Amino acid sequence: MRAMTAGMAMITCRDPLASTMHANLAQAFSSSLRSSAGTPELKQMIEEASSTITQDNVELSTNFIVKTACEKATQEIEKRLEGDYQKRIAVKNEQGIYRDEAAAAIHAQLPKAIATHPGPTDKALMSIYDQFSSRICGFKANAGDELLSTEPGNGSITPVPTQSKEMELVCQQLHIIIKEVDQTTQAQPHINNAAFQTVCLMREMMKQITVSKDGNQLLQLVSRSTEHLLHAYRLEGAPSKNLLDVEWARRLRDLFIGLMRLLQNYFPLVELSRRITTAIMQIRSDYKWNLEGIEILFKQNLLQSVLWDQHLAGSMDNGGNMEAVCFAQKFVRSIGGGDMNRIQFLKDRFPLTCDQLTKLHQLQSATRTEGINNGINSGAVHPGHQQQQPPVALPMDAAPMPQASAEAMAQRGYDDHEMTAKVEVIMREWIGLCYSPTGQRSPQESLAQMIQLMHEHGVLATDDKITQFFRLCVENCVDISVRVMKSEQMTNGMPTTMIRHRCYYTLDAFVKLMALMIRHSDNGQSQNKINLLKKLLNIIVGVLHMDHEIRKQDFNAMPYHRILISLFNEITGPDPLKLLEPIAWSILEAFGQTFFALQPRRMPGFAFAWLDIVGHRNVIGRLLANTGIAETVDSVKTAATYTQLIISHLKFLAPFLRNIQLPKSIAILYKGTLRVLLVILHDFPELLCEFHYVICDTIPPNCVQLRNLILSAYPHPMRLPDPFALNFKQVDTIPEMAVEPKSNLNMATIIPDNIRVPLDEYLSNRTPVDFLPNLPTLLQTQNQAGTKYNTTVMNALVLYVGIRAIENLHLKRQRISTLTIAHTSFMDIFQNLAIQLDTEGRYLLFNGIANQLRYPNAHTHYFSCVFLYLFKNSTNDTIQEQITRILFERLVALRPHPWGLLITFIELIKNPTYNFWRYEFTSCAPEIQRLFQNVANTCVPPQGSQIPQAQSEGAMLGNSMGANQQQNPSSN
Repeated sequence: MRAMTAGMAMITCRDPLASTMHANLAQAFSSSLRSSAGTPELKQMIEEASSTITQDNVELSTNFIVKTACEKATQEIEKRLEGDYQKRIAVKNEQGIYRDEAAAAIHAQLPKAIATHPGPTDKALMSIYDQFSSRICGFKANAGDELLSTEPGNGSITPVPTQSKEMELVCQQLHIIIKEVDQTTQAQPHINNAAFQTVCLMREMMKQITVSKDGNQLLQLVSRSTEHLLHAYRLEGAPSKNLLDVEWARRLRDLFIGLMRLLQNYFPLVELSRRITTAIMQIRSDYKWNLEGIEILFKQNLLQSVLWDQHLAGSMDNGGNMEAVCFAQKFVRSIGGGDMNRIQFLKDRFPLTCDQLTKLHQLQSATRTEGINNGINSGAVHPGHQQQQPPVALPMDAAPMPQASAEAMAQRGYDDHEMTAKVEVIMREWIGLCYSPTGQRSPQESLAQMIQLMHEHGVLATDDKITQFFRLCVENCVDISVRVMKSEQMTNGMPTTMIRHRCYYTLDAFVKLMALMIRHSDNGQSQNKINLLKKLLNIIVGVLHMDHEIRKQDFNAMPYHRILISLFNEITGPDPLKLLEPIAWSILEAFGQTFFALQPRRMPGFAFAWLDIVGHRNVIGRLLANTGIAETVDSVKTAATYTQLIISHLKFLAPFLRNIQLPKSIAILYKGTLRVLLVILHDFPELLCEFHYVICDTIPPNCVQLRNLILSAYPHPMRLPDPFALNFKQVDTIPEMAVEPKSNLNMATIIPDNIRVPLDEYLSNRTPVDFLPNLPTLLQTQNQAGTKYNTTVMNALVLYVGIRAIENLHLKRQRISTLTIAHTSFMDIFQNLAIQLDTEGRYLLFNGIANQLRYPNAHTHYFSCVFLYLFKNSTNDTIQEQITRILFERLVALRPHPWGLLITFIELIKNPTYNFWRYEFTSCAPEIQRLFQNVANTCVPPQGSQIPQAQSEGAMLGNSMGANQQQNPSSN
């Protein structure tokens, strides 16, 4: 259709267009030169000029008409075919095969050479359409997807041969990626999210390649994946994004990067980057100017600088395309990062773009200077506005450290001196009003005066103006605080506390202004309040992130810490007027998302301030005790939000904790983490009880004390029986030992389907027979640092099997004991894994079982029996030794110790059935024997135990180990 439309348009319009252009040009020249238009020489010159200009531009003008005609024709065809599309979609949704009887009857009368048949179109017939689509009048000729460009110096990617060994390897690796994508999409679907939909589309494209093994489709995958990435990857800047949206955006990014790394093994990086860059140049403009997506491609060396520089400079059209100009400014600023050392790098990589931006800035400055001079001559300009503004086109003009707020704004790339001056005036007025007796007595009246002043200055005129105003306010307050702290410390040597209080004067006033505007915005409309809060929080996060990236080691977290915690206290505190009660959960969720966005893994320089915020009494109180405006909020939601923050912090610490020696800063941060968790253990143990699985799954295996602290939690109403005064038979009589603990997690969603489906079948019928031998292999992974096993899946499998076993016992009305759990399909899983796994895998398995030895409940009872059964019935001393190690290393750590851990170990050493002291590993060395003796004396009174006599150390082992553990937190 496009080829026919283009041909008809080219034939019918070219000659009339040339005649019209020539006549109009001649008339325009004659009108401009009336005084001497009658001379023959001038007429000849007008004729020649008109002919030359027409000849030079008729091709371009004709192509534009052809392009417009093709676009309109495409829209018309789409409208006419819409009905047919819907019929086919409806049949496809019903799993049927569409057949148009009328069309079939027509094609039956045609000659076989041109008739089509139901089903997929033959490749020979498709080649006809390919020829049409690759040779259209008015469009650049191409040969489908094989050729990227016909420009000199541009190569082409040679398709992978369909039957080659390389293609087979590509398909195998694509199968692995598809498998991982399927696991992720099934475990955490997010149907309405664009990034999730894009991941699914990319998965389908990869699946088609594995089926067809067509190298040309592999080349198409590069272009299509690039287009999909730029369409759907939106990580920042959207106030409505929730954590799942952000997570799927990152998964899309990781999928694209992984796919391109795979293709780099078969295509040269130069050719791959050229194809990606060409694909960007050809897609829609609303996709093309995606700064986050382009930045990813540049950092991964997938963007060819020369081609992109030419395209971006051309797209700016000397300032005519403002969308491209704004993108170029942001792109260069983002790549430069405010670093003076990267000036030459930017100019070398993007010379045309930098040149365009510099020229535009010079033109802008000249225009502004002329306007200012005119204003000065007329006496209409404020003296403060006479200063010429600093350059904004490139970030390289910025100084490394701001000396005044206005300069700092310019350094960050915001060229609005007028708005900066308004911000300074408004903030000065508000600070004076805020601390005045009137402001303290009636803050709402003071707010009304400030709103009037803001309207007079026009800062509330549009949404963009509001965003700009608050961004400049945040930056102004931060720059003042940093400047005050630096100058006072250098000149006066004042104590840090006094300097901070001087900074709080400005910061607290700004927070008060934000809080009042949120509370009293738009006559009580709840949605407008939450939208304003999210806008302000996003602005704070954005400024913090930019400051963190620019200042590096000089970053000061104090102003942002004060703003965030003060704003949280103001907004979430008691609300006697009930202005914010209807949106209480939305407010807490917005703050939770903000804290999550600022987690230490993303902002390491903010880590200490972040932990101070998360451990603040008001943050814990609002999210866990439902105080303030959280009284009516579902406690399950707030507890899950706080748990997510704790987990994100532990993920940051995990790589450091795996090492024996910790840097001093991390050791201090770890100590603070222990204090926060101890507060939660004391005041809100239910949180640790309900979410112990996900928290322990994040903690490295060598952090025994930290894990003990989590597992020692028990519900507030419960009173723990004395583990030293009970024997194991008495444990069976405790009523709580038959009650399953509360949990909000579904283990089945964590275990991949390739394990869970055969596992369910085996637990029900003990089939298939080969499941048990294959299970250790299924638990292995190559994507987890420090281990070859997928610890998350292994821990989930342990708990899942235990839950199923307890349900089965309850169904049979049997009590949990070492007799009732024996010789079942559930115990088969644990026994076979204990035998087949290597030392590392067995340690992780027993670690997952020990994680369930907590307060009195059915899980503790069942997994305690599992340990005792495995210890008694295993024929390999290595299994008994590893079980003992797991229990022993948790007991020698500093208190607290989980109740279930104590009763299991006491039963193991007291009951002669297990012959604990007869095993060689208990007395293989004198120091090992003394360690066991000390722990046994601690757990069991000497006169009531069956322990052989040994030399007593006279002191508890926990005290002797405490000093070492305080020095090396990671060993705990």
